Order: sequence, then structure tokens, then C-alpha cells
Amino acid sequence: MKVGVITETVPHLFHGGGDLTAYAVIRSLREAGHDVSLLSLTAPAAGTDPAAAQIAEFSANGVPTTTLESRSRRSILGRIIELRGAFPISIAFPALRERDRVKEWIAAARPDVVFCYHWAAAASVYGIRSCPIVVAVGDPADLPIRFRRAFLAGQGPATATRPSLRHRVEDRVLPALQRHAMKQLLRNASRCGAFAAHHAHEMSTSGTTCEYFRTPVLDPGERRRSDPEPGKIRILHIGHLKGIATLTGLQSLAEEILPRLEKNLPEGALEVRIVGGFYDTLPRSLKEKLARPSVRIMGPVYPADEELERADVVIVPTPIELGIRVRILTALAHSCCIVAH
Repeated sequence: MKVGVITETVPHLFHGGGDLTAYAVIRSLREAGHDVSLLSLTAPAAGTDPAAAQIAEFSANGVPTTTLESRSRRSILGRIIELRGAFPISIAFPALRERDRVKEWIAAARPDVVFCYHWAAAASVYGIRSCPIVVAVGDPADLPIRFRRAFLAGQGPATATRPSLRHRVEDRVLPALQRHAMKQLLRNASRCGAFAAHHAHEMSTSGTTCEYFRTPVLDPGERRRSDPEPGKIRILHIGHLKGIATLTGLQSLAEEILPRLEKNLPEGALEVRIVGGFYDTLPRSLKEKLARPSVRIMGPVYPADEELERADVVIVPTPIELGIRVRILTALAHSCCIVAH
């Protein structure tokens, strides 16, 4: 088959479960013998974005990639006027503005089916009927906003800047609009699913059958795990440090788990390695709690295979019911010992 894949950004392996999932989808389709073309709704930043190199890799492996250059941002009122027939989707998911450009890409690529990953991609094809549309999503769009609000409220006033009036309004209004718009986007699809069973169940209660899609993961192949270091326990925490599920888990690690481990283990026996990008964006209070001799901040590590294979334990202390936890599946593929909360 000819499969057109639409994503919000160019998927890559540098960090983030969503990127890993989209990359694995494309690779799985290619390995199954399908012709795949990719449309990214966002073009990578020149020179620094790891997605720029990924485009070259896709092209070399027979996946032609098209990216859409960003357009000037329209005000909320402007978006309502421009796409008033699709309100509130146009407010909740501005990627709907790209529908005409997406329609042109579909006409040129002529796919037998279009696979859309996550909400922006689903919005960009809203109302298109020229070919079957399959939509696969991760988190419900409104939940990260709600969990992030609660997390930041617990960090204290010194860790956050005062949000603008626009951000405060969006923080209250946007989730309600997104809940309504998500139903419409799923109904628009020929087939839809979520990569987490509990989210699929949540989104099936509105009269739309949202299936549970199993998350594809890359097979690391035959690899040998490192031998344990005598007298040392090496614990790995890995994940995109801007994601709210990762942030809440990191807080749990810093406040509850590390103090108890340090109390019950001999001095110098514990090494906790924090792997993931955007450490500089963490709230100051959380950084202070992680500033301890047992913790090593590794930053983004690509590929992360060696970190996974050297870890005695991969810890996933996520205290909220949000998301898929691709890091668990990835760690399983590397035969890691996993402690998941």
C-alpha cells in the first residue's frame, strides 16, 4: 500500500516517547513492504534540530519527507473568522489552518490511506474525505494542561513567572474546547485508536469507538547487558524532562524515593543517572532537591542503549494516570529490570 503519514514534527530518536512511537510506526510500515511518505506540519529549526538530520535518513531509506514552513500566528479572533465553520476545533487545535496545504500534499502523494499521529495531525485532515484516514493519539489533549497546572502550583511562587492574561484565559478555556474538539476529530476518522488502553476507554465513552493500538517499539537486536559493578546500585531515570508525567515522577523520585534509598544503602553505593533533555527548564525547587551526591545529571543521551544496558534498575516513578510510558517498553526491549509506580 501507499501510506501517507502525518505528524506534527519530524519524528526522531533523540528524546520523547511520541517521537519514538511515530518513528517506529514509519519503520514498521517500511519493513512490512509499504510505500511511505511523510508530512511534518512543522519544519525543523536550521542547524540545531535533530529532526533535520532525520529527514536525510528518511529520504535515504525511501521515505520522502515534506515539511510545512510556519505561517504568521493569527489571533484567536482571526482564527474564528478564518475557520468559523469548524469552531471550536480551530481554536483548540490551530493545525486545522493547514488543511488546504495538507489536502494539496495528499493530492500529490496519492496515498491509499493516511495515518495521522496525534491531535495536530488529526486536526489538519478534519473534513478531508479523499482517502481513508486513520488517527492514532497519545494523551487526551486537555489532561497535560490540568496536571501541569497542579504541578506548578505545588512548586511555590518563586519557581514560576506570572502568566500573562492570555495564558491564564487559555489555561481555563482551552481544555474545555479541546474536550469537545477531540470528539469531532475522532469522529472524522475512518478508524481511530489510542496508544494507551485507559485513554482509549476514556475517549470511547462519547459514542466514538476509540480502539487500543499497541505501541510499536524498535528492536535493539542482540545486545549484551553490562555486568553489575560490585558494591554499586546504578538506577536509571530516563525521559523527556518537559513532559508533565516525567516531571511529576521526577518530583516523586527526589522527595520520596531518593531519601529512603540513601537512608537504607551504604554511603557511595547508590548512583542515580537522570537521562533526558531540557534539565535547565526544571523548576528551581526541583533542581535543588536533585542536587545530591548520589545523582548524576546526564542530559540527553543518544543513542541511550548503553545507559539502558548498564542500569541495574530502570525506575519509572510516574504517579499520575497519563500517557503510555514508552520508556517501559523500550527498557523491556533491552531486558532491563524495571520498577514502575
